[in-house]
Amino acid sequence: MAAAHTYALAARAVQAATMAMAGVGVALGFTLEAQGLFFTFMSLGALMQLGEFGLGYALLQTASHLAANGQVQGLHALIRQARRLGAGLLAMAGVACGAAGLVLLQRAAGEGSAAAGAAQAAWLAYAVAVPLAHAVNLALQWHEGAHSARAAWGLRVVQETFAGAVFLVSLLVGAGLWSLAVHAVARAALGVAGLAWLAARRHSHRSAQDAPTPTATAVPMASPGFAWRRDAWPFQWRVGLSALAGFLVFQAFNPILLLEQGAEAAGRFGLTLAIVNMLLLVAGAWPLSQAARYGGWIAQGDRAALRTAFGHMLWRSTALAAVLAVAALAVVAAAVFVRHPLAERVADLPTTAVMLGWALCHHLTGAVAVLLRAERREPLLLPSLVGGVLTLAAVWWAARHGGLFAPALASLALSAIGLAWVALLYRRFAGRVFAAGTHPGAAA
Repeated sequence: MAAAHTYALAARAVQAATMAMAGVGVALGFTLEAQGLFFTFMSLGALMQLGEFGLGYALLQTASHLAANGQVQGLHALIRQARRLGAGLLAMAGVACGAAGLVLLQRAAGEGSAAAGAAQAAWLAYAVAVPLAHAVNLALQWHEGAHSARAAWGLRVVQETFAGAVFLVSLLVGAGLWSLAVHAVARAALGVAGLAWLAARRHSHRSAQDAPTPTATAVPMASPGFAWRRDAWPFQWRVGLSALAGFLVFQAFNPILLLEQGAEAAGRFGLTLAIVNMLLLVAGAWPLSQAARYGGWIAQGDRAALRTAFGHMLWRSTALAAVLAVAALAVVAAAVFVRHPLAERVADLPTTAVMLGWALCHHLTGAVAVLLRAERREPLLLPSLVGGVLTLAAVWWAARHGGLFAPALASLALSAIGLAWVALLYRRFAGRVFAAGTHPGAAA
């Protein structure tokens, strides 16, 4: 039976392949201006998902801790409260980001522009679909923490395959910017169907064990009661702020370039950023798939298993990220060398190389962050906030006074500083949790 990280890599590989084919389709079938709007939509869609303010990750980690300790009543209270909170947060995020996107598109296209009107209609559909799809993802994160990470990631493989196929077909038939809303709706629909199937399986499994033989391990621990404000919120708000800071680091490029340098510059940089994000998506799936396991080991005090597994994950996932970066750079270099038309749709080769180096820094940071957050703490809060604000300021200044290379270089410099800070936090964690002088990678 495949492990969770195998399904995670498969899900992210499907998602990355979908976006790669979609990127080619956009580059070949869209104007450069429409390409810029396409990637700006995706950036603003990422901001909408962050409107849940760390709820998903807090849900996953809290569920894994409760499940590891057999607190069944706490798990039920957790999901009930999370549903209400998630619905409210995502609704507010959809309204706020939807309105902001309308203003941005109008300013970028000019008052009274027919193109702006068409883009705004597609944007509104996307602004409704994204919160719906993310609400389904919250339920899937609860299942991952409470029941089975392997089953959750297995469902994501099917979900991404189905939604990706629908997305590519919609691009092929000329849906244009509307294809993004179609993609989000398809992900939501398949997610709902998959979660219903997983629930039916759990119900049938329980029904088959109506009269189990009592054992010491079959009796769940008594739950002292679960309260979101006490048990999850102290962790959630820290993750939420870090995630918003992450938007400033990862996704703010396209809206800024749209305003400062126009849709064509946003289109070229957006396609390069999509390639870089695909690298992070695939390589970063391995660390993320281990979050529930790490939380369970922390709750149970199994430091040896945690140390060994983290060492394997860190170095192997980083090797995968490096291979993907080299391959991506080689493809772009080949396109430039043969003067393929696609080379005109991406950023220049030096900018691409810098952005791939930036991605490697962030992969290492993200992998270590999964371990540091396994205690339901957020030690990266302050560096994330400071780094996010500094990156926003630096990228905006560079975009206003330079081309595409300057914002990329500024981002790489700040990400290298952030990686050094995370390495320091990791050393402190290892000395406290794993025992002084023991490096998690030593067991790998």
